[in-house]
Amino acid sequence: MPLTSLADGNADAFDVVVLGRFRQFVQCVAWTTLAAGLLGLFGWLLRSPSLAALFIGLQPIRATAAMGFIIAAVALFAVRKDVPAARRVGIACGLVLIALGVLSLADDFGYVDFGINQWRLAATDGEVSARMPPITAASFVLLGARALTHCCQPDHKIGDGIALLLLALSMISLAALGVTVARGAESIASPATPVAAVLLFVNALAWIASRPTTPLCAVAARRGFGGVLARRLLLPALLLPLLYSWLMQWARNSLGLDDALVIAMGAFFTGASVAALVWYVARLIERVDQQHQAMRDLSNIALTDTLTQLPNRRAFDLLLTRLLDGRREQDRAFCLLMLDLDRFKDYNDRYGHLAGDEILRRVGALLHANLRPGDHAARYGGEEFAVLLPETPMSAATQIAERIRAAFTTARWPHRSVTVSIGVAAARAEDHAQTLIERADAALYSAKGKGRNRVVNAPMSVAD
Repeated sequence: MPLTSLADGNADAFDVVVLGRFRQFVQCVAWTTLAAGLLGLFGWLLRSPSLAALFIGLQPIRATAAMGFIIAAVALFAVRKDVPAARRVGIACGLVLIALGVLSLADDFGYVDFGINQWRLAATDGEVSARMPPITAASFVLLGARALTHCCQPDHKIGDGIALLLLALSMISLAALGVTVARGAESIASPATPVAAVLLFVNALAWIASRPTTPLCAVAARRGFGGVLARRLLLPALLLPLLYSWLMQWARNSLGLDDALVIAMGAFFTGASVAALVWYVARLIERVDQQHQAMRDLSNIALTDTLTQLPNRRAFDLLLTRLLDGRREQDRAFCLLMLDLDRFKDYNDRYGHLAGDEILRRVGALLHANLRPGDHAARYGGEEFAVLLPETPMSAATQIAERIRAAFTTARWPHRSVTVSIGVAAARAEDHAQTLIERADAALYSAKGKGRNRVVNAPMSVAD
């Protein structure tokens, strides 16, 4: 399965840019691991401790670990492509990693002797054995198992579980490294070299990122606030405890602090970190709320007629489409009223456009006052308005239309009275927006032709 495959989730739910960054991260880890493994192995073959230590002055990487990292890098390269040849390479690398880890564990615990411990490299602080520690060998077993499940197992739960176990083991390895450095003694959990510990950790993250749309990693790859929060906080949450454990061990051994003070300092830094993360999350939420409010304001502006403060034609079209879908799928009845102000052009010509605008504003308020909760009035265009009446049969819609018409006749208008003609149409199951509007318009024009200031119903059926 390719890294960018979205078969495990809805493609629209994931951030394409983030998926690309996950792909780049996996590729970067693969190249880094390959380079570190090759340098370490060449250092052993050439008997060069500085080359085996990657020229960074740390303890040389073990020869068997260098071989394992080379194979792990090839496996990461292979799983990036969803082709049979790449899958075969990934399976082969997984099997080799498992075999390397199992044989190393067997040699470590004395079940067999492959003579690995005989291969030694003279470093600045003494000779170093080529044999990797048990935790590194166990990590390679998990790396191999993760490669196999990636290539062979359609159920991601097993692979995700192995990846989590690998991440936990690598973090234990890093924590044990801090204790080892502080106390000057090795632990059974220690990888004995910082390079191996860091490579195990980033490889664990890379295998999680190799399938970014599975549940284990999906939260960090999704669009929206949850994805942003996960991407910014998960890695610090993993690394801060390790950093504090190293600092506390260093303070105890180098500064001579007693255990009570070290524990108090640890509690303070942990609490301060939690508080900082909470503050950061609060700032993110505040910023997201501000963006959402700005988007709501822009949406309201885009869907509202500024003169009448009623929904505009675009909002009307969206709502009409939703009601028509409900009519077809759930048999939910609704009616449409089309309203047109009588002789409004004469009013504009006689009293001016500013007076006409005032009439339109008053029409918006009148419609709002005479409709039920859940009914929707909109400015359709010019002096024409539309009203959608959900869950309303024709008889009730006619009564509402008559109430609106009567409200026009009794309202106080500047200069002269304003009346309205109304066409009423009930939505049919086969209706589309155009057919329903055409029937309501035809009823409206009929009301105009019959003398204006009246309500006319469109035929209930095609036969009428």
